[in-house]
Amino acid sequence: MPYSDRNWTDFFNDLGRHDLAADPRFATARQRHTHSGPLQAALAEIIETGTVHTWLDMCARLGIAAEEVLDLDHIEDNPYYRERRLLRTVTHPSEGLHHHIRHPVDYSATPVPEPHPAPNLGADNGATWMPRRPDRGRTQSADNSTSRGVRE
Repeated sequence: MPYSDRNWTDFFNDLGRHDLAADPRFATARQRHTHSGPLQAALAEIIETGTVHTWLDMCARLGIAAEEVLDLDHIEDNPYYRERRLLRTVTHPSEGLHHHIRHPVDYSATPVPEPHPAPNLGADNGATWMPRRPDRGRTQSADNSTSRGVRE
C-alpha cells in the first residue's frame, strides 16, 4: 500500500487515475484518513484488476515498499522465510505442537535466546507479587488484593 503523499500520487498517476491523484480528499495522510471509506472503495475496485505480482511489480517500479502477505500454510514456499527458518514447529508442555515465529535477526556476539512457553494459568501465582508500596506499607499481589485480602 502506498505510504507517503508522493507514493499515492505516483500510484494513481501510474494507473492513469489522474482524477484520484488530483482529488483533494486523498492529497494528504490526514485527508486520506478522513476519507478512508471512499479511498478504500476506489482501491477495492482498482485491486481487482491485477494480481498480487502485478501490484508488487508496480510498487517496486515506483519505489513503494511492499511485500506479499503470506499465510502460514505457504510460508515455507517463500525462499526468504525458508532460508531464515523463521517458522518453527515447537512443542508446548501442555498444548502440544504449535507454530512459533522465531526472532527474525541473528546477532553474532549476543544470540537471542530461544523463547520458553508461557506458564499455564495460575502456575506462577506464588512468584508474582508486588513489593511494598511506599504509600501504604502493605504488600500487594498481582491481582491487586492486599495482604489483608481486601481489594482497593
